[in-house]
Amino acid sequence: MTQIMQDSDGPTDGMQHIIDKFTDSLPLCVERLKICIDSVVCCASTDVGEGNISMQELQQHAHKLAGTAGSVGFPDLTRRARDLELLIKQINKSANSGLTTQDVIRLKIFTDELVNEAIQSAPALNRLPENSI
Repeated sequence: MTQIMQDSDGPTDGMQHIIDKFTDSLPLCVERLKICIDSVVCCASTDVGEGNISMQELQQHAHKLAGTAGSVGFPDLTRRARDLELLIKQINKSANSGLTTQDVIRLKIFTDELVNEAIQSAPALNRLPENSI
């Protein structure tokens, strides 16, 4: 369940504006995460060398999302994004000869978990048909 941290009086108007802006940006963030992971999966299955670029982009999106979500009080989303970022770093350290099938599966699972957490965090994402994000 998505948890939003706030003080006992709730977020201030200024902070609420920042939170709203963040949740409004989540659909685009989710789209970018999905594009990146699809590219990683595609490149891994076809031995195309662009998988490293997609992995870098996926890591950058996860890193940015972790920081922003943490700043506006979404600890569950922050944790998922950091988990994905750390997994990518771990795979990059050990993947001398490219991604293994197990690496790709783990990346896909972690990305799907992050996307699901983002969907729970943003009311606008909950109203979209599943195949549109």
